[in-house]
Amino acid sequence: MKVEYISSTSFSVEGDKTDTFVRLRKVRLDCGVDGLQYGTVLSSEFDDPDTTVVIEETVITPNLKSMKYSIVKPGDDGNEPPDWDHGPELPSTANIGDFFFKTNDGHIYVYNE
Repeated sequence: MKVEYISSTSFSVEGDKTDTFVRLRKVRLDCGVDGLQYGTVLSSEFDDPDTTVVIEETVITPNLKSMKYSIVKPGDDGNEPPDWDHGPELPSTANIGDFFFKTNDGHIYVYNE
């Protein structure tokens, strides 16, 4: 998915992706020499031909080159139960097959590598 830097808290993607970038969905942003950054979607808005995504954290740099989003989709029509029992303490990162798991603030972020 093509991604374009807008500001330290926003980026754009081609097409109407508002169903993908829902509030509270986690994203991993590859900012090249500035490293991988992690964020939480605050909002997204489609303005033809692109969707602008705003994240809660101020982590995006002008070196943004790619982005991946979590396979876990929060919300009423998502796949994360609202009262999910987060279970035992996990290591801060783990790779299992093609998936990369990262914990942060007690939440689990799952990315398909």
